[in-house]
Amino acid sequence: MNLLLGTMLASTLTTTAPPCDEPSAQGLAELTVSPHVQQGLQLLLSDNVTAGGLAAGAGVQVVWRRRYLAQADLSALWGIGNTWSSRFALGVQLDGFWAPAVWATTSLLLGDRVELLTQDGRRPAAPTWGIGLRASPLRFINGSAFFSALEPSMATNLGGGVLLDLTLVQIGAHW
Repeated sequence: MNLLLGTMLASTLTTTAPPCDEPSAQGLAELTVSPHVQQGLQLLLSDNVTAGGLAAGAGVQVVWRRRYLAQADLSALWGIGNTWSSRFALGVQLDGFWAPAVWATTSLLLGDRVELLTQDGRRPAAPTWGIGLRASPLRFINGSAFFSALEPSMATNLGGGVLLDLTLVQIGAHW
């Protein structure tokens, strides 16, 4: 029995995906749209602002030619008040069942946060934004869905602030 299961697993893992120019070979169209839900953690640290918390959200992902990615999502954060986070990202992934990806991201945090006045007595600028990179090392795709876990991200607002983001899980469906 173990030999049979091992042979089946080995044959599944050794099959190769068709090249990118044959999108119908795995049942995926050239352009796929995937709504998704996600859960994660976010933390913004700067000299004048602290914000973050546990995040839950939803968004949409577009994949072109099974390699190029665009994603937009909105999350509610619970922790330091009521905060909203929006993210837009462009990325590239490997083609296949295991499809790790790298992303260039922009993020925007709106809502409650802990603020310290600047040296001249002004409040820090709101909303807080960031631009950075994200990695999706545990990303898996099949004909009807995708799953990704433990996606670290780091962004900066170019003023000394750092936005740390860890997407714990993200699940979406293709059509």
